[in-house]
Amino acid sequence: MFDSRSVDNHTESAGGVIHGRGLPMNFLNRRESEGLTMVRCEISGRLVFSIAVCLLLRTAFASSSAAASSPAPGAVPVGEKATPNPEPYRRRITLPYLKLLAPGQKQAITFEPRDWRFSYICVVGTWNKQSLLVHNYFQKNIDFFVRYKIAVVGAFSHDTIENLTAWAEQMKPRYLFGLAQTEFVDNLKNPKVPSCWLLSREGQILMKHETPTEEVLGSVYDKLKQWTEF
Repeated sequence: MFDSRSVDNHTESAGGVIHGRGLPMNFLNRRESEGLTMVRCEISGRLVFSIAVCLLLRTAFASSSAAASSPAPGAVPVGEKATPNPEPYRRRITLPYLKLLAPGQKQAITFEPRDWRFSYICVVGTWNKQSLLVHNYFQKNIDFFVRYKIAVVGAFSHDTIENLTAWAEQMKPRYLFGLAQTEFVDNLKNPKVPSCWLLSREGQILMKHETPTEEVLGSVYDKLKQWTEF
């Protein structure tokens, strides 16, 4: 027979055993503590994940806003004028070799840019009225060019030696001039008359002007003064 008193005695004598199952109180407390720790870790993990997601979203939004507010490459800000595209001729591009046949000469001479600090070569013509403007400009300022060892060359295109001789007797040019050989003009792809090229000592093209006005020629003069007067 089952004696209820033995159960009561067993419970009291255990001093920490409950319900007659033999589970210590400190074991239950430890399991409860571990459960709370797991809950806290889970909450902390979710909180860290949420913060990380918020930071990522904030960074992505800031990047997209900066990209939207920044002008695209080459874009011109509102209220500012666009910078003109550079001329097609830049440094490291050399002018073709130039041979000139002057009146009274039987053989053409080759012009050498290396003998000068700079060279200003202009394709002109006795038949072209605009070329007269170029001639007058160089005649007036030739002393400056000579003083700073800057060559001025008049390369006459689509002309004859007879016309050039008559022109030279009338105009008395103070600079180097002559008929340009056909190959030189062809290599320049038949340039407009007049057209002018400013060359470095190595023959590299620094500037090019087609049908230049007196203002354009004056700007080249000013630039050369900056480069040479020091």
